[in-house]
Parts: sequence; C-alpha cells; structure tokens
Amino acid sequence: MKIFLIIISLLFFKFSFLLANEFSWNKLVSAEDNSSDYYLDNKSSRTIGNYRYQWILSNQLKDNDEIKSNVDYATIDCKHNKLQIILVTDHGEHFGKGKIKNHQLIAENDLEWMTPEPKSIMSAIIKSSCNNMVSSISSDDDNSDLDTKKKKKKNKKSKYKEF
Repeated sequence: MKIFLIIISLLFFKFSFLLANEFSWNKLVSAEDNSSDYYLDNKSSRTIGNYRYQWILSNQLKDNDEIKSNVDYATIDCKHNKLQIILVTDHGEHFGKGKIKNHQLIAENDLEWMTPEPKSIMSAIIKSSCNNMVSSISSDDDNSDLDTKKKKKKNKKSKYKEF
C-alpha cells in the first residue's frame, strides 16, 4: 500500500510540472544582494487545518550557469510558524522552465521542519502564505460553526421525515 501511495504521489507531482505554464507566480521578495527573487503560486495552494500546501519558486539571478530556478512544494505550519520542503526541482531556465536538472521527492525520514529567523525570506514566505489562507477543509477549531449549522438545519421544518 505504501509503495502504491508513493507511485501515485510521484505521478501527481510529475504531471503537475507539465502544467508549469498554468502556475500564477506572484513575486514576494528579493534577496538583499539581488541574487534571487522568490514567488508564490496562491492559485494552486491548498489548506487543511493549520497546514498550507504551497508551491514556491526562486529565480537565481546571479552566479549560477546551470540552475536558473527552483520550484519547491512545501508544507507550511501556520500555527507554529514552520516550513517543510516536500519536493525539490531545479530547472535550467527561469520561472521553472527549461530542462529539469534535479527532481527529488524528499523521503519521509529526511523531512525536516524549519523555523525561520525574523525578517528572513523564509519568514516572508510563511507570513504571506498564511495570510492568504482560504480553508478548503475545516479544522477542529471550526466545529462550533458546524454545530450551529446543524442546529439551524434541525430547527427548520422539513417536508421529509428525519430518521
């Protein structure tokens, strides 16, 4: 079963890159030395509870002949202000285009939560991603809203008999 899930995940990520032109990159920040620019794709991001799943692009502007951009898929823990890179892909051209130089799905044993320094690029990525959160799946904190909706539904007379 584990192997099946890994294969499905790899296929999903592989075919996601075929849609690279459909990403909607929004520039977030540049490095202080102007060596790289960082972008987020808010159109394809997903939120489950306090976790945000986000595509991150970095364009390397200086001193790199072979790798011009990186596209990473990350899990962001908005509650604890942490980031975890799940997938790394290096490209030969800017904006995730050109020949793929490296593609790596990080193994479960190697996944690592990173806590950013204040006023760092990672801090800006986490803050921006979490500020743009639109929940696609309710967290446990939202149960009070669900209870209220159920009560309203119960109070509403229905022509159908409830079991």
